Amino acid sequence: MYNKLCAVFEGSEERNKSSLLQDFFNFKFENQKMSQLITDIENLRMRLNNLNQNIDDDMVISKILTCLPNQYKFFITAWESTPDDKKTLTNLTNRLLSEENRFTERKTEYKQVAFKAENKNIKCFKCHKIGHLKKDCKMCIFCKRYNHEEKDCKLKNSCCSICKKNNHTEENCFFKKKGDSKKYKNVAFLTQNSEQTSLKFIVDSGSTVHMTNDPNILSNFEEMDSTVYAANNEKMKAQGSGTVHGMSCDLQKTLFIPDLATYYQ
Repeated sequence: MYNKLCAVFEGSEERNKSSLLQDFFNFKFENQKMSQLITDIENLRMRLNNLNQNIDDDMVISKILTCLPNQYKFFITAWESTPDDKKTLTNLTNRLLSEENRFTERKTEYKQVAFKAENKNIKCFKCHKIGHLKKDCKMCIFCKRYNHEEKDCKLKNSCCSICKKNNHTEENCFFKKKGDSKKYKNVAFLTQNSEQTSLKFIVDSGSTVHMTNDPNILSNFEEMDSTVYAANNEKMKAQGSGTVHGMSCDLQKTLFIPDLATYYQ
């Protein structure tokens, strides 16, 4: 019985040794940290040594070098040129850990550079500027400024009397500006010429309408009733419109406004 148990034990021991040797020689790098890789190989070595299978430092060094990923190919070349007295397991372990730290730092730098490059093309949906996301925007939504946080904004609890919203004041209200543009759609900015001649025009090539106070120079006259606002909010009545024939051009749809001091366009 004893002999049978010894035979079974010895067979089990040989099977374990064979299995561990396969694990040792087939061991591969699987994206673990370098310290974990070296530890796993050292554990296999210790278990094999306990089964009287000697695994020396040279075999461990060879196994570690064959497990390294492609990014360590320059490291392997540098290690092969290392003097023999420096090719120790301790030295290899320290150099691999240092090399791993350098790879980590480079990856971090590349990520930062890539992120900055991507930032050039992104647009914030809060301030509509290029270069950052809405979650990173520093603009206060209430006053549109960047020198404080929204919770500290003085306009946070105020309310626009025009549109009833609390993210702006009345003077910056879109609807106020929209109403003002309608109100002053027919505003006339007037200047007066002190010289009095029979026919004189103050010419403005950017004007949208021509005006005169002399109906006798208008041809194709048509009566109309329209109001023109002056810059000082005074109203002037346009009683008709017609065409003024000049020497080099004709002024179409010239308004007849009796209150004008001279001729304008």
